[in-house]
Amino acid sequence: MKIKRYLIIAGFGLALTGITFMGCKKNDTTTSSPTDITAAEDDNNATFAIQDSKNIADGAAKSKAVERVMKSPCATWSLHKDTINHTSDSLLDISFGNTPCQCLDNRYRAGHILVWYAGIHCFTTNGDSTVMGFSNYSFGNSPSSMIGVTGTRTLINLSKDTGNGLYSWKFHASLTLTYPGNGGTATWNSTRNITLTPFNGTNYFVVTGSANGRCRSGANYNITINNNYPLYVQPPVYSNYIYQSTPCYFIEAGELSITVSTFSYPIYVSFGSGGNMPPVCENSATATINGISYQFTQP
Repeated sequence: MKIKRYLIIAGFGLALTGITFMGCKKNDTTTSSPTDITAAEDDNNATFAIQDSKNIADGAAKSKAVERVMKSPCATWSLHKDTINHTSDSLLDISFGNTPCQCLDNRYRAGHILVWYAGIHCFTTNGDSTVMGFSNYSFGNSPSSMIGVTGTRTLINLSKDTGNGLYSWKFHASLTLTYPGNGGTATWNSTRNITLTPFNGTNYFVVTGSANGRCRSGANYNITINNNYPLYVQPPVYSNYIYQSTPCYFIEAGELSITVSTFSYPIYVSFGSGGNMPPVCENSATATINGISYQFTQP
C-alpha cells in the first residue's frame, strides 16, 4: 500500500479534536474511489457534517448565523421555547427546504438541523446540555451527490471552576451517513472530554477520548487519543469569555493511535511538540508505521 494513503488515514485522526469548538477546515465531500482511503473520506464527511451544522446552529442561536449559509434564499430558522419542570428548554429548527438548495458557500443542503437546549446557558452552566439531531437532512457539492445524515451529537457541561472561569465538557456523537446512488452507508461514533486548561499563561482545550466507525467498504476503524499525551488545541477568542487567548489553527501537542481493519499496522500520530511541553503552534505532524516515521502537514 502506498505511504500517501497511510498519511491520509493518519490525517483523519484530526476529527477527534476541534469539531466541538473550532474544527479543522475540511472541504472534501467526495464519494468516489471507495478503496483503502474510504475510512478517511467517511470520517472526514462525518466531521464536516458535525462541525458545519454546529456552526450554523450556533450562529442562528445568536441571531448571527454563518453569513454564507443562513443568508441563502433556502435557509430559515425558528425557535420554540418551553418550560419543563421549571427549566427553560428550547428547540431551534433550521430548515433548508425539502429539495437540495445551493447555499452561499456553494454547497447544497436540504432538510432540517434540530437543536435542543436544555437549560438557559447552554455551554457555560454546570449540567446544561445541548443535543443536535437531523430530520431528512443531507448535504453535498451538487444535487446528485447529497449525503444523508442521521443521528445525534450531545454536549454536556461538566463543571466550572469559579475561581478562573475555566470549564470542562463531555462530547458524544453517533452518526450514520447514507451515500447517493446505492453508495452504501457509514457509521461514525466519537466520545471525548474537553477541558479548558491554562498552561504557561495560555488557555488550551485539552482533549481526550476516542472515535470508531465502519466505512462504506466494510472496514472498521478506531482512533484513540493517548491519555498520557492529550491533544492541546487553543480555543477561539470570545469577547464575553474571560479565558481569551490568541488561537492557533493546528493541534499543538499530543498523540493518538489509529487502527483500520484493512491495514496491517497501527498508525501512531504525534502533533506539534508531541508529548513534550510546552505546546508548539506549528502545522507539522508525524505518523509512525511499523517503526518508520513519516512527516505530514496538518490541514
